Amino acid sequence: MRYKSEAFGRFKEYRLEVENQTNRKIKALRSDRGGEYLSGEFIDYLKENGILSQWTPPGTPQLTEWLKGGTEPCWTWFGP
Repeated sequence: MRYKSEAFGRFKEYRLEVENQTNRKIKALRSDRGGEYLSGEFIDYLKENGILSQWTPPGTPQLTEWLKGGTEPCWTWFGP
């Protein structure tokens, strides 16, 4: 992703790809409270599709680094 504004579109694309390939539903999206994941449109989409939005607590950089994996955000996708 070059721009944070691409996050919503990329998430929708990736969701379709993952769910089609695995025949499993995405259950949660975990983020570091970045603005790209907090737009009303994004949150409404998650609710409409039954996807739980989870945010790391503020002031916990150790969790933020774990989520980002260094350079890219990590989305928690699906459960059993």
